Order: sequence, then C-alpha cells, then structure tokens
Amino acid sequence: MTDDQDVAQFVQINGVGVDPMTGQPTMVNALGSLDVDIIMDEGPDTINAQQDVYDTLSNVLPTIGKMLDPATATTAVEILIDNSALPASSKKKFRDVKAQAAQQPPPPNPEIEKAKIQLEAKQQETMLQLQAKSQENAQQLEFEKQKTAAELEQSQVQHAQEMALKREQAEQDFAIERAKLEMNHRQELEKLGMHVVAEREKLGAHVHVEREKAGIQREMHGEKLAHESKAKAEKEKSDTESSPKALAGAITTMAQSIEQGMGKMAESIEEMGEKIASPKKIIRDKAGNIIGAEPVETLGRA
Repeated sequence: MTDDQDVAQFVQINGVGVDPMTGQPTMVNALGSLDVDIIMDEGPDTINAQQDVYDTLSNVLPTIGKMLDPATATTAVEILIDNSALPASSKKKFRDVKAQAAQQPPPPNPEIEKAKIQLEAKQQETMLQLQAKSQENAQQLEFEKQKTAAELEQSQVQHAQEMALKREQAEQDFAIERAKLEMNHRQELEKLGMHVVAEREKLGAHVHVEREKAGIQREMHGEKLAHESKAKAEKEKSDTESSPKALAGAITTMAQSIEQGMGKMAESIEEMGEKIASPKKIIRDKAGNIIGAEPVETLGRA
C-alpha cells in the first residue's frame, strides 16, 4: 500500500506465505483465525478522520478566514482540499497549479506597492526640497559673497579717501610749518642782517672816530715832529753852519722818523679794517636774542 491513490492497492487475504522466523509455510491474513474483541461505542458521524478534518475546516474557515494572513489561508485551503472527497486527479491538478504558481513570482502586494509609491514620492519630495534648499543656500552664499566684496570695495575706497585726506592734510600742515620755518628764518636773517648792519655802522663809527683820533694824533705828532724838527733844525742850523754834512744827516734822520711813524699808523688802520671786514659769529643769550658778535678765524688765516 502507498499514499498514491492513483496506483491500484491490493491486500492479500487468507493467503499462504513463509514464516520468516521458522521458514515454514503459514497463513497470511487468515480472517478465520482473527481473535478480536468488538466494543460498541458512540463515535463521530464521519466515515474516517479525513472526513472529520474536512468537516472541521469547512465549518471554521468561513469564520476565521478573514483573520488569517495569505500564507496561512493558502495552507488551510490546501489541507481542506487534501482531506476532501475529491478524486485524486482533481487534487493532483490543484497541486500542479499550486506548484506552477509557486514557481511564478508572487503578485505584488497592493499595500506594499502603495507604500513603495508613497516612499518614492516622499523621496522625490525630499530630493526636491534638498535641491531647492541647496539652490537657496547657493544663492544666499553668492549674495553674501557679493555683499562682502561690495563692503570690502567700499571699505577700500573709504580707506583710500581717508588716506588721501590725511595725506593732503599732512601736506598742508607741512607747507604751513615750512612757511613758518621760512618766515622765522627770514626774520632771523633780517634780525641778523640788521644786527650786522648795526655792528658795521657801529664799527664804522668807531673806525671813523679812531681815524679822526689817529688824524689828530698824526697832526699832533706831525706838529710835534715839526716843532722838534724845527727846534732840532734850528739847533743843527747853528751847528751846521760850521758843518753841512751834519745838517744833511739830521735831515735824513728826521725823514726816517716821520716815515716810520706814518708806516705804523697805516698798519694800525689796515688792521682795524681787517677786523671790521672779517666774518663774525653771532652771540645769543639763553632766550635766543642777539646780544653781540665776535670774529671767527678762517682756514686761510693763521
């Protein structure tokens, strides 16, 4: 006997076989030698357990079928068909159809497909939002960049203007200070020139006085010399009346004395002129005022 219902099944009854223990011929499935107890009891109203399973599933599936998932419901239907009174050929066709269906990819689940569509839509929406955000950020970054560049350029222009104003102000201040220095320098030069002129006038007056004194002294000296010469001449005249040679010597001595006196006077006047014409050093007090001048020795003079 096999589980294949399409194959003919045979059971030997009251046959002869060989006893595997003794090796002697023996009866096989001898119905007359059966020793059984027959007990009568109430049981199910089905012929066999297969029919009982079928009845149970037939009564239960309509109630719980909606609560089962597709896989469990398919298994219950298979059990129901296997335990039904359908011919084996019909059951075989059902199994073949199921096997073919198992080889085919399962049909898409509408809920899963709907979730996929929603997920794809959400992804596309998120991608669009990210792209829009990225574009907005790029525009904002470009705007900030342009704003920073404009502020930098404006700051550079303002700095250049401030530097130009400061440079112009510095040039004006420098020109003013230079004009002040030039004015002070001119004033100092004018003061110095006036002082030099005053010193020259003073020295000129002093020289004039000295020259007048020298002239007076020269005249007095000349008169004295003339008087002395006259007296000496008169004396020598008396002496020379007897000696012409002595008279000539006296005249020569007088002329030499007069010449020496005139030479010394000329040297004194020349020395005074050199002192007047020589370079002078301005002497100032602690406050910077001019109080005098003193001669300065040059390289050409000893």
